[in-house]
Amino acid sequence: MDRFGVDPLEQTPEQEEMTRLCDTVSRELVAGRLLVAAEAAMLLVKKHPQSTTAHEMMGDVLLAQGKRQQARDEYKQAIEIEPANADAERKFAQAMLAVEEADYTRRLMQTGDFTRLRGAMNQDVSGATYRAAVFPGLGHLYTGAYEVGMILAALGLVFLGLAIWGVGEYIFSLSPRGDEMGVGEIVAAIMGGLGYVALIGWGVWDIQRSQSKNASSPQDHRPST
Repeated sequence: MDRFGVDPLEQTPEQEEMTRLCDTVSRELVAGRLLVAAEAAMLLVKKHPQSTTAHEMMGDVLLAQGKRQQARDEYKQAIEIEPANADAERKFAQAMLAVEEADYTRRLMQTGDFTRLRGAMNQDVSGATYRAAVFPGLGHLYTGAYEVGMILAALGLVFLGLAIWGVGEYIFSLSPRGDEMGVGEIVAAIMGGLGYVALIGWGVWDIQRSQSKNASSPQDHRPST
């Protein structure tokens, strides 16, 4: 039996063509050749517009291409043709959720309210604190506070660079051919080390403060089905 429950020996030429196109779409989707899969799916829908399988497979291709709204419409057509198609209903619900998620994120991006995107990021306090202690800004990037995270990371690189340079200069000054470090060089090296430590300390404190604040305030939830 083929995927439609028909003996291959008893298939009509039309059924054979449909089976071949369905197999092509499935094979090319698995292989990641989306353009070839899309061409086969479009031909399948064109030749079998009343087939729920054709529209369902077209939806699978569109969803793989990131075209969520078009995929949703194809699944909807499949349900309209065969209301009892549970598989198409499940895929339609998933596509609806994907469209709503994308719309939600796009609205936040348009308003510039990036803090609400933290709902999509990891809010584990221990994980964020650990990353903040490893390098300035990592904890904030982990929770979705991108602006603060990038600023801390940039400053951390500057201060860490100064500290490493200072250590290198000090070691070189101890060698027979090394020159003694000047006051300015010593101050710069110390400021680099202290600044780096201060950034880490502030980052850890800010992560814990922000997480405590978020835990005690109502969260902005995403749309649900």
